Amino acid sequence: MTRRSHWIVWSALVLIAMAVARTHAADGPKPIPPTRPEIKRALEALKERKPRLAVPPATPEQIAKNEGVPPVGNGRARELYLPEEWMTPERASGASSREPNEEMQLEYGFGVALFWISSRGNNCHYCLGHQELKLAKAGWADDQIAALDCDWDKFDEKMKPALALARKLTLEPQNVTDADIVALRPHFTDRQIVEMVHLIARYNSTNRWTDSLGLPQDRAFRDRPAKIDTPTSDEFQQTSSIILTAAPTRPALESRSDVEARLAECRTRTPRVELLDQAAAEKALASLSPGEPRSNWVRALATMPKLAAGKVEAVRALDEYGDIKQPLKAQLAWATARENRAWYALGHARAKLKQLGFSDDEIFALDAPDNSLPAGTREALAFAHKLTAMPQLIEDADIVRLQQHFNDRQVAQIVYVICSGNYFDRLTEALQLPLEG
Repeated sequence: MTRRSHWIVWSALVLIAMAVARTHAADGPKPIPPTRPEIKRALEALKERKPRLAVPPATPEQIAKNEGVPPVGNGRARELYLPEEWMTPERASGASSREPNEEMQLEYGFGVALFWISSRGNNCHYCLGHQELKLAKAGWADDQIAALDCDWDKFDEKMKPALALARKLTLEPQNVTDADIVALRPHFTDRQIVEMVHLIARYNSTNRWTDSLGLPQDRAFRDRPAKIDTPTSDEFQQTSSIILTAAPTRPALESRSDVEARLAECRTRTPRVELLDQAAAEKALASLSPGEPRSNWVRALATMPKLAAGKVEAVRALDEYGDIKQPLKAQLAWATARENRAWYALGHARAKLKQLGFSDDEIFALDAPDNSLPAGTREALAFAHKLTAMPQLIEDADIVRLQQHFNDRQVAQIVYVICSGNYFDRLTEALQLPLEG
């Protein structure tokens, strides 16, 4: 799809939403609600949707395991479709815990606001609904939440550059620059900037997971009904979003020679934040493979040792376990990194593919796969490009096409691998990490 056709499709979606979208359509991409009242109607309407992959109601055992509260659809889908080996490291990192993480320095409501921005940009109604409820519980008034969409002047000078980074890293990660990080420095330490980038990257991963699976909105969230019906004030009845001001298109993929040049540059570039040196990173993560050099992405996270250790183990588990083969996982990582212009991640994906026996010619052929690849692989790569570049346009038919080649468990794991790639791409490229070797 060309840049012009992306823009035409995007504009058409917005116009349809403004004209007729009061509820979720049964097929095609979800409409993009243009106003605050229509956001609320869309989030409530999502309770009626049928998931693209079946997610049964919570069992008594799941409720008991979740401290007597029914687990949300996201949690049930992960438990049903993903290997336990993938989930254990994530839980150990504290990334998926409902409890406050002692390693995190950013204020809870601040992080949720960034999640709201990501979810709005990706048009993920499931996650957007959860963040509405979290912000309300944290004491945010409805007008404050509404301002996230249309009036950042209502926030202080510390919040504005963080909201801008969340939007850009969500919709156009390839365009994040030194200036975006410099704008944060009067208000945040390097340690906090890494945490912020990690959070935004994780939110983008979660958006793509829950929305691809077409999860219906939960009718209850934690300890209360999930009702989003607070009246909208007159000020925000018809305001326009500043998050969705233009089509989030990506340029055409670069030539092979351009990619080689960018990978070479990546090896010598200077990171945008200070990384722990090898000795300090080794000390912080002493429980992990003592004596093993720490990759730059691990050094970036190592100021949060629990998180870093969990992420290292999660990457290993993703590679070693699951119902899809290693070559496909590596091919999907290549596809997401190409689409995100994530050169550090692309270098890692290339190294993995070569380790698995792929030649450079075969690796670069993934950018325009032909019939030499199995049909299922071609479909999975096409889905990876679409989910990475235009998650707003994912529809039922995309999952149906994958189901023609893979069982539902494999489909879910393909989605999850793509989501993990989108996390790693954003984390490593926003921080401008130099490629090792």
